[in-house]
Amino acid sequence: MSATREEPIEIPTSWHALEARPLPGLVMVLGATDVGKSTLVSHLAKRWAEAGHALARLDGDPGQARLGPPTTMTLEMRISGKALCRRVFVGDVTPAGHMLPLLVGAAKLVQAAREAGAETILYDTTGLIDPRQGGAHLKWSKIDLLRPSALITLEKARELELILTPLRQRGWPEIIPLKAAMAARRRSIEERRRGREAAFRCTFEGATRLVLDLRSVAVFPAANLDPNRLVALEDDRGWLVGLGRVEAWDEPLRRLSLWTPVPSLEGVRTLRVGDLLFEGRSFRHRRAAARIA
Repeated sequence: MSATREEPIEIPTSWHALEARPLPGLVMVLGATDVGKSTLVSHLAKRWAEAGHALARLDGDPGQARLGPPTTMTLEMRISGKALCRRVFVGDVTPAGHMLPLLVGAAKLVQAAREAGAETILYDTTGLIDPRQGGAHLKWSKIDLLRPSALITLEKARELELILTPLRQRGWPEIIPLKAAMAARRRSIEERRRGREAAFRCTFEGATRLVLDLRSVAVFPAANLDPNRLVALEDDRGWLVGLGRVEAWDEPLRRLSLWTPVPSLEGVRTLRVGDLLFEGRSFRHRRAAARIA
């Protein structure tokens, strides 16, 4: 389900200074949308891995995911020649209303990278920074929970100051300011929506109809199994096995028919219900319900 989607842009000169300086520990990259966060993470990951650094990359934006389908966060790493991929389901394409699943998922992925022996974890965060939408508190909560060793910040015009000022006063973590990639193209809401549709279409290519007996799995939450609702199939540790699209729900028999690219339901222990509904047979989608936090 890898879905790397990155447009090449010219690398700013100021970014090159970090190439020869692999930073240890968890390194979070902060910035608004369309400043080049994913490009920077991809660039540094490539350079540091080429230098033999044991590196993990965490794609933490469920709305503009680069390493997996929308609504998910993905950890990818290769250490001692062994590849590792872990993925969690957030349930929507926005952090708004899903901040708790996003924080829990990030903590699980960071822990997995640390346990696997990553020397550096490059965390590409969401572009939500608006304090009126909870952006500042979300960033502070991530920092307090995950305790990064450094923040790399990308700014165009000091738009991160509200978030960074108390962190500077506190004295940790280390803050490494960089200029935003001015060549990064600003994408419209419609472009982002079309990009997600294309990513979902790619994810569900080759999907087949399977029937899941809900008497044998945990369901979170247990309601709202509407046709065309997006769901996640998870293993016994809560890692994403694959996404599904509800076809029909037989409540008396507790059987759920769904379309999924997952070849088999063996190993699926949890069904997690998302907050997106697809429209008809298309991959156009809308938010079905909001969650608290």
